[in-house]
Amino acid sequence: MLTIGSISEIIRFTQNDKEKKARNDNKGNDSELHIWLKGGNKLFMLNTDIKAWLLPVQPLEGESLSHFLGRVRRKNYLSPNALGELAGIGGVVARWEKFRHNPFPSDEELTALGNLLGLRLFQLKAMLPSEPMKLEPIRLCGACYGESPHHRIEWQYKSRWKCDRHDLKLLCKCPNCGARFKIPSLWDFGKCDRCGLTFFEMTYWQKGL
Repeated sequence: MLTIGSISEIIRFTQNDKEKKARNDNKGNDSELHIWLKGGNKLFMLNTDIKAWLLPVQPLEGESLSHFLGRVRRKNYLSPNALGELAGIGGVVARWEKFRHNPFPSDEELTALGNLLGLRLFQLKAMLPSEPMKLEPIRLCGACYGESPHHRIEWQYKSRWKCDRHDLKLLCKCPNCGARFKIPSLWDFGKCDRCGLTFFEMTYWQKGL
């Protein structure tokens, strides 16, 4: 099997793809698929009859699918489109990371993603909303994040305006500079992208709300 680790890009294509056909010296069936791995200045072509697998990432309790997909991609150096192509589900990954669940993720799509990630269907469905939610603004409890650094799906529910665990009002922007939070899949460093205030440090402002 193929381990995909320190690679900067994965390109999946058919042999009748005009833009990449010049790179392919092999002649075969038009529906034959290949994966190009780009590392540095070199390109390596591997036929897709070799099963690809990713470095494992386990869901965290209450984690949103958006945040989880971001962790998977960063650990495996993948773009949203590359992850979707490897799973055979196309461009839905980018939509899911933005909480755009219309149409709602199907069992077939989630199963295909789970097969790639080594996860069961119920594990992925647990990261989807179970009640009406708000796509934006992205919300946060700094105290919860300090205990376990991940975005909780329940923070986006329309019925929630505070954290029941800490009895603190949820934040929808940085209390120091006012910048809105990015989508959870982009929460790489756990801090405001504008002023650098950490999510945990925001707890002190929550207590004053």
